[in-house]
Amino acid sequence: MPSPLTPEQQVNLNKQKIDIRIENEQYLREHPEVGLLLQKFYEGILIDKPQNTVEYITKWFTRPDLRQKVHPN
Repeated sequence: MPSPLTPEQQVNLNKQKIDIRIENEQYLREHPEVGLLLQKFYEGILIDKPQNTVEYITKWFTRPDLRQKVHPN
């Protein structure tokens, strides 16, 4: 199926994706705690094996202690 984007739009989209990836990598290098938090999250899923994964994810990412680490005042 042909792309609905023109070649110029496709090039611009690819450039945007690369820029976003570079920004994300820079952010993760500057904030290693984010990577550690995600690692703990994945380990929790593998160890706890929750029955309701969506509920587990929601509770995990809305924990007050986690919010303090991600958004310190």
